[in-house]
Amino acid sequence: MKIENDVNSENSKYLFLDIDGVINSAQSNVKYAKQWNESSQEFRDEVLAYMKEQMELIQESGFRYGKLHLARARSVEKFGIGVEGGTKPDPEAMANLNSLCEEIPDLNIIISSTWRVDSTIDELREIFKLWGMQTPEKIFGKTADSFDRPRSDEILDWLSAQGFHYDNLKLENNIAILDDMDDMGTLNPSLIKTDAEVGFSRADRGRVLKLYNI
Repeated sequence: MKIENDVNSENSKYLFLDIDGVINSAQSNVKYAKQWNESSQEFRDEVLAYMKEQMELIQESGFRYGKLHLARARSVEKFGIGVEGGTKPDPEAMANLNSLCEEIPDLNIIISSTWRVDSTIDELREIFKLWGMQTPEKIFGKTADSFDRPRSDEILDWLSAQGFHYDNLKLENNIAILDDMDDMGTLNPSLIKTDAEVGFSRADRGRVLKLYNI
């Protein structure tokens, strides 16, 4: 998918963003699951009833994962916690993402997580807004839908579709990849590998800024 905004070029900063293990962390998942299990049965029944209603609406209009992710995010916004405690970001990770966006005005975020599959850009922006992202408009792209290709290939394909060259972006300190996996192949020099246990940390944010030469 070619971007439409002419102001975005190889002179801008690009961040390829994973979600699980980056924005969602293992420690936050355990915390929210505990909160769910300790909630009253009445509360859990109310959340489950809401999600059942949302699922019926999704099925009627044609199922897509993006609709499901968004319904779960709305559930968290409405009730403070989702079913089984899921679909809620790590607060420190989100705070670090907000700080990064504030520190880099020309930052452009491309979702490379599997959350992008069957999701529209507008859905992804709303999900991040519900999660507390202050500038969801910085999310303007996603890599192509697939489950069986190396993520590095998907990122390279996205860059090629824009007419960008990885080596140029790397040379100008204009590309970073945030992921909890380290299978980026030739893109490893631009990878900031997060610890999935804690997600996107303050130290990781510093490493991203260093990659951008900021």
